[in-house]
Amino acid sequence: MMYRYMFKFSKQGEMRLLSHLDLQRLFHRMFRRIGVDLAHTKGYNPKPRMYIALPLSLGFESVSEYAEFLTEQRFDTDSLADSANAALPKGIRILDARKIELSPKTIPALVEYASYDISIPLGSAPPATGVVESFFLQDSIIVNRRDKKTKKNVPREAKHLITDVQKIEIAGETLNIRTVLCASGSETMNPLQLAEALCAFLGIEYKRETCRIVRLELYGMCRDAVRPLSDCVEPDEW
Repeated sequence: MMYRYMFKFSKQGEMRLLSHLDLQRLFHRMFRRIGVDLAHTKGYNPKPRMYIALPLSLGFESVSEYAEFLTEQRFDTDSLADSANAALPKGIRILDARKIELSPKTIPALVEYASYDISIPLGSAPPATGVVESFFLQDSIIVNRRDKKTKKNVPREAKHLITDVQKIEIAGETLNIRTVLCASGSETMNPLQLAEALCAFLGIEYKRETCRIVRLELYGMCRDAVRPLSDCVEPDEW
């Protein structure tokens, strides 16, 4: 019999420099270490049936990531989380684990939106909060998106991809923004694109390495509302 589990985890500190592929490998090693036999896909080149909800860009931190895996083993989820945390390095922590109903739709397919904290250094002459607010009140917001084929930046309209701005705060020489962005397929927006466009609007130099991005939550559409991803899967009781 097949069982499906979901776990919520954080990725912080030095682990922000771990790539998505290396994170997958880390989890695969962790599962082997704690005795979890992952189910595999069928076919000529079978792969472990473990799926991370939405890849996190290199350098980003997160307090709310999700993944799922399938196995023929049954586990107590509290014990599973404790064993996993004991086998994981500092900076990666399992926050919650639960058994969920089997479904042909994987967790990555449920993601529609993501919320972020974006921190941007402003220098010694920060603008007024109202100036930053005027950026978001524009009828059109153009960002640069890197084309995967040509490797060139291509401008695109992004106003509709910014679904909410929950906080604009200037603390000393740092601008802090909390926002919700589209995160579904071709409509996915990288918060660094927003940071770059905002810096250009404010007339300050954009440096990716000095921007701090923390993903706060992933959301899906379920029961006619936008809800955290953890609320968009059905628990499976024993």
